[in-house]
Amino acid sequence: MKISVFVLLAAFMLTGMAPLQAQEGVSIGASIGFYRASLDKIDADFEGARANGAKVENTDGGILAGGYLAYRVSPNFYWRVSLAFWHDQARGTATDLGGEIQITNQVRLLPILLGAQYFLLPERSLIRPYIGGAAGMVLVRNVVSVLLSITDEPPNLSSSAATGSDFMTFPFVGLQFRTSKTLAIFLEAGYKFSNYAIISTDTITGETERGQVSLNGLVVSLGTQVSL
Repeated sequence: MKISVFVLLAAFMLTGMAPLQAQEGVSIGASIGFYRASLDKIDADFEGARANGAKVENTDGGILAGGYLAYRVSPNFYWRVSLAFWHDQARGTATDLGGEIQITNQVRLLPILLGAQYFLLPERSLIRPYIGGAAGMVLVRNVVSVLLSITDEPPNLSSSAATGSDFMTFPFVGLQFRTSKTLAIFLEAGYKFSNYAIISTDTITGETERGQVSLNGLVVSLGTQVSL
């Protein structure tokens, strides 16, 4: 699926290069929205803890904040470089007569994407729908923290972290509302396709298991764009 999306994106970008004119210009944009990544394996692992009596809070999405730099090559076609930040977590708490153990798995993402967008109506239009796509690298930081609270003893906190990167694609559609010659507001929706590899180690047996955590999910955002 990722390969086919990337091929379509590349074809879209090359097509947009055809009508190059002396219409170049730079815009900057900023947005805030909601992204619900799947994080399927993390939730599945915590569901196993729930089956053993733990109180579990699954991942439920989070705020995605970002910005971009856009370069206009024609009235309707823009290149776009974007950077964003996102965070989500799952938590499980188990209690017995000896005390309490709390495990938290946090995932932090930093997507860095190169893309393009094409407006379907002329530049003078008050409302301009657009389509686009982007692809690039997503930096992933996975942090697992364990807080052990034993009766009559001070709490003991330990954590482990891993950082990596993977490929991400992001097709999107949107509506731009022009408020002045240089300022616009936009509403955008898209779907991110990606995953990252993890290695789990059983603390009792020492056995390791490799898996993939899905980052696939819907993104909806609202932002502003300023033409320089």
